[in-house]
Amino acid sequence: MNKRTSHAMVLGLFLLVGASLGCKMLGGGTSNTNSGTKTTKGIPADKICTLLAHPRFENRFPYDGNGCSGSTTFGAGASGTASGPSFSYAAIGEQNVITKVRLNMTNRADGAEFFAAEGDAVANLINGQPLPNEIKNAITSPLFTTGGDFTTNSQIGNAKVELVRSATDNRFSLSFDF
Repeated sequence: MNKRTSHAMVLGLFLLVGASLGCKMLGGGTSNTNSGTKTTKGIPADKICTLLAHPRFENRFPYDGNGCSGSTTFGAGASGTASGPSFSYAAIGEQNVITKVRLNMTNRADGAEFFAAEGDAVANLINGQPLPNEIKNAITSPLFTTGGDFTTNSQIGNAKVELVRSATDNRFSLSFDF
């Protein structure tokens, strides 16, 4: 992995965490009920952060009160390209509860099964079930070669799930929002 790719991946993770923190400041995250007690929706930070932090990933940042993240690259990138195949995750929340999980993968032509397995692991942690069929099929099915993004939405327990997949640059992005 070249330094440019590494810096771009780390910068991307920080931007994702920063955007989430900005959203929380505008009213996201936990909510107050009329009785004045806080209610939270999400999954325990220690469970999701441990699940996603594979020991073989080059970059792993443990839960720090706001989130955890990590990334890895797969083999050497194609010569002349800015980045090779990579995977990253970010889990964002507060008070030991994660309310947003983002999985991203780029430039890995054979990566659909790996990405689906990571998504299944998160879905199982949320409600004990794998990804819904419409999401899993959208990950593993071939896309039209004409380019553009394809988006699929679903629900897992109390989490909204969105998959964005691009045939243009072989990119996958899966988000879980509570």
